[in-house]
Amino acid sequence: NTAMTVHMHSMVTRLIAAIGSAEQKERYFRAVVERGEMFGSWGSEPGVSIASGGFRTALERSGEGYVLKGSKYFCTIGGAAACAMVWCTWKGDDDSSPGMAWAVVPTSHAGVEIHGDWDPLGLRGTVSPAADFRDCRVEADWVLGKPGDTAVFGMGVVELFTLGWAAIYLGIGAGAFEFVRDYAKREGPDGGQPRAHDADMQRGVAEMALALEGPRLMVRRAASLWGEAGPDLRRRWTSEAKLACGDASLRVASRCLELIGGRGALKSMPLERAYRDIRTATIMPPLPDALLVSVGKAHLGLPPR
Repeated sequence: NTAMTVHMHSMVTRLIAAIGSAEQKERYFRAVVERGEMFGSWGSEPGVSIASGGFRTALERSGEGYVLKGSKYFCTIGGAAACAMVWCTWKGDDDSSPGMAWAVVPTSHAGVEIHGDWDPLGLRGTVSPAADFRDCRVEADWVLGKPGDTAVFGMGVVELFTLGWAAIYLGIGAGAFEFVRDYAKREGPDGGQPRAHDADMQRGVAEMALALEGPRLMVRRAASLWGEAGPDLRRRWTSEAKLACGDASLRVASRCLELIGGRGALKSMPLERAYRDIRTATIMPPLPDALLVSVGKAHLGLPPR
């Protein structure tokens, strides 16, 4: 939960660093460093697939500024973020086709309504309720870059969202594995040896260690070679890492519960939470089917779109 909120906040600051003006960097980074403010990244919308391109939440020109209209859900750290970076469609100043825009909006601003309970299957600590923007006035200097400009998609910022998720998934699986490994070293039946001496436990620990090692190397490859890789490699590496980390960690968390037995399902132990948290991996965009298509196209030498 902590890693997810910090990741979302950090991705907002990374986008500010990539396309924000000098004045915006000074203002927002100072708010983080001196006042400890956090930023949320609000992209998901009810009834809209991010993979389809475009959002219903729209930014339009209005006088010297803009107006924002629409709804978001899964608004990360909605209860704690000072500002939200809202992913929206730019309707444009003319008849040109719609593009993307990013507006950094104070969550306390008039026109922003955060509502709804947050009680999901996993990641409960991220507190990501819904939000509505009702004729929300947006100042000109709250908009990052030039509305409609697609240059950001070649900077690797979007791919880093995916790589960060992969690392978090890996951490959940690794944490569950380490708990079971340490548990097996110290716990056993009354009067008997610790379960580490049991062949079933040994096989299970070996299976889990191997399942996690490949995804761990994928994350490290993408991170260590990021600076010298182009957009196509970054897209492929992050897609592969998210797929592999989510799949492996989900299998590992499930295997951990089986190895520990009924006690593992108790809320006094961390395994049931690890399982709930990692269960959400396959419903975070980009979704597995889209990632598989992307990876397959890359290996077949086909364009991504």
